[in-house]
Amino acid sequence: MSDCLFCRIAAGELPAARIAETERAIAFMDIFPAAPGHALVIPRAHADDALGASDEDLAACMQLEIGRAHV
Repeated sequence: MSDCLFCRIAAGELPAARIAETERAIAFMDIFPAAPGHALVIPRAHADDALGASDEDLAACMQLEIGRAHV
């Protein structure tokens, strides 16, 4: 979806400090963190919210391995 900020980050159209990624999920640092080390993990496929994401995409987000050295 071209107007979705997260889709544009996942597609590489917008810059992001990526810390982990797979073919189904991506993790990157929040530009306005709530706390130091605050990262966002999203599926690459667009979904309006977690309820709209597929079970497989949600599982990929939960299984994404992020090393402590990145955060």
